Amino acid sequence: MSAEIKKVFIDGGAHIGESVDLFFELYPDAKEYEIHSFEPNPDNWEAIEKKLTKLHKVGLWDNNSKMSYFKGNGEDKSAGGTFLLMKHSGKVDYDNPIASKVIRLSQWIRDNFEMGDYIVLKLDIEGAEYAVLDDLIDTGVISWIDELLGELHGTGPNGRILSLPISVRPNMEARLHNLGIELKEWGGNKK
Repeated sequence: MSAEIKKVFIDGGAHIGESVDLFFELYPDAKEYEIHSFEPNPDNWEAIEKKLTKLHKVGLWDNNSKMSYFKGNGEDKSAGGTFLLMKHSGKVDYDNPIASKVIRLSQWIRDNFEMGDYIVLKLDIEGAEYAVLDDLIDTGVISWIDELLGELHGTGPNGRILSLPISVRPNMEARLHNLGIELKEWGGNKK
């Protein structure tokens, strides 16, 4: 076990690095953190590589595999991509999927950090947060997370992710609440 506690910021769904910028604005000790950005969209990698972060050119999921990633097809083609079908917002290009590697975040955290490290996890991963959070909870790795930031995307007929049942979001909110975990809204990808 390491004698020194690491400070870690994990940026899940890095887009073009806005969350890294916001992290430096909001956390006075940000330079003390090891920063990791996860982004499956190759169109965004060049912008992220200019930031003070380690870029992982993969998506986050509940297993290690390859999946079809669907890029955004709106005015900002770098935004709104997803691994999920039937995403209502973001004008997703479902006609031209790209193969993307995804990693099991719970395993990656266990392989790279200690339970006593201070970990800030931000997730804005367009519906994939449900699979990732379920796995973090089921494996107990959620207890390694000191701050959870991000967005739970709406599901069901009135939500943004139509392929997930409407019950998914309230069920996740209840799971987090029952564990005493607060998901703080994070606007880092909204510039």
